[in-house]
Amino acid sequence: MLDIDFLDQDKATKLYGSKGSKGTILITTKKSLEVLSQVKARKNLSETAFFLPHLKTDEKGNISFNFTSPEALTAWKLRLLAHNKDAVSGYLEKSVVTQKEVMVLPNFPRFLREKDTIVISAKISNVTNETKTGIASLQFFDATTMRPIDAKMLNTKNIKNFTIPAFGNTTANWTIAIPEGLQGVQYKIVAKAGNFSDGEENIIPVLTNNMLVTESIPLWVRENSTKEYTFENLKNNTSTTLRNHQFTLEYTSNPTWIAIQSLPYLMEYEHECAEQTFARFYANALASEIISSNPKIATIFENWRKKGKLHSKLEENEELKSIILAETPWLNDAKSEDEKRKT
Repeated sequence: MLDIDFLDQDKATKLYGSKGSKGTILITTKKSLEVLSQVKARKNLSETAFFLPHLKTDEKGNISFNFTSPEALTAWKLRLLAHNKDAVSGYLEKSVVTQKEVMVLPNFPRFLREKDTIVISAKISNVTNETKTGIASLQFFDATTMRPIDAKMLNTKNIKNFTIPAFGNTTANWTIAIPEGLQGVQYKIVAKAGNFSDGEENIIPVLTNNMLVTESIPLWVRENSTKEYTFENLKNNTSTTLRNHQFTLEYTSNPTWIAIQSLPYLMEYEHECAEQTFARFYANALASEIISSNPKIATIFENWRKKGKLHSKLEENEELKSIILAETPWLNDAKSEDEKRKT
């Protein structure tokens, strides 16, 4: 298997001097592709290298520490802050650069979208004092199964030849298409020039180009009765791209209780306009009607007040006593439920 690329006279002369005055032919052999497949790609691309909040010096005031650096090739800002028992402090800020002799820096978007066609561009840098000639490869895998999907993404010509002048840069481009049905794509881009190599591997989510449309119908069915309901928009839809996602049925045996829990929202709304004034009046009048027509509900509220059971079910759960409620994401909901019951 051979891959052949041509450099015109101007570009070849600029890179190779008089040796390239008649142009240059770059040939990629099967053996070189096998070597390229063995290049280790960088995976840890974290944006924060380390954070060590508590370090102590030795008796001479020296300090040392170790950390594992992420594999991102970039400039890092190092900040050090020290102080003694007398509150005398010192601060140091330095710039640290991680780099390799030959670096491949792809420019991928934050996400992909189905049916899009995009051009992936990668900068390949050479920080040595010699011209480098090599090959680069871009591969795609299904992030859920790790199966190769280059054919699906029309990435058939995924091998690119490149030549970089000393202390220079070049770019390699791949045109790809995003198929339907993928949740995520894992890319692997590698480059090798002589004894130097680099690569990067990461996962990109794939967004659907469809819009989620939800249709809801309230179902009112009394005891010992039967009713039929039809989702007209779903039944009479003629869309050729429609895909059914989910069908959910929610059952409430006592809808009155839901209405009662919604009343405090109307009563305690923050604005003072005429509309909200009427909403408060309506909520109080409706609450009074519900209490008077449902004596059992009035009895429940009275028992709560006498027994002090105005707390939410979350706070009453004995199994959660060992958990600090203030540190859970359900705290606000629980407090809101407390307020509703007290109102």
